Amino acid sequence: QSSDGAETLTKISDAGLWDVIEESLELVASNTDPAWREEAERTIIRVASRLPEFTTEDIWEAGLQDTHNNKALGPVILSIARRGLIRQTNPTRYRRSTMTVNHGRPMSIWVSNICEGYQPELMPKEAE
Repeated sequence: QSSDGAETLTKISDAGLWDVIEESLELVASNTDPAWREEAERTIIRVASRLPEFTTEDIWEAGLQDTHNNKALGPVILSIARRGLIRQTNPTRYRRSTMTVNHGRPMSIWVSNICEGYQPELMPKEAE
């Protein structure tokens, strides 16, 4: 503990942190029902086709059914992002959740690269 009584945390290197995150995502993905994953991919693409910006809340509201662990949506979204169909906005941009289970927590905003009528020059500029 430090002199002010706060606990001292050990710093994890950025590389080590990303390794832990990747391992966690792989574990969640490996335990996800393949049929649910396919449905999640279709739902994300459907939402991204009609909304220039969206959150995971929009995906659930589009009709994606719950699964054993709804955190399984994270690796699916990242796989869609790696394919270049969507991208995450600057982490300082977010929307507060309106879903009761989320207790108003901040939700990451995703930008569609496939939305009909998408005009990147009209989208808010990201901080560099």
